Amino acid sequence: MNHVKEVVLFRLNTDADEAAFLKDAQATFDLLAGYDGYIDRELTVTEDGLWIDIVTWESMETAHTAAENIMKSAIGQAFGNHIDFESTQMNHSRPRLTGEKAAAS
Repeated sequence: MNHVKEVVLFRLNTDADEAAFLKDAQATFDLLAGYDGYIDRELTVTEDGLWIDIVTWESMETAHTAAENIMKSAIGQAFGNHIDFESTQMNHSRPRLTGEKAAAS
């Protein structure tokens, strides 16, 4: 379990259009998929509008490199234009325990 989970919590700007945000978010999925060390990503939202962006990376180095580079791209900047950066919290961690539900036979 050497991979790294990047968890970013944020809220959208008060004037953000969710459909436009999701369109720009999809473009970042495609961008991140081309980065070295990318494994997977899930973007979720709570009922009260807290977004949770979970990305799995092969290593801490690849996670940090991607975090530094994504906002330098036009795609990352378009995504970021929807976000209230004062609400943003980013964390990188290494899983200690994992589990999957066993497939039904």
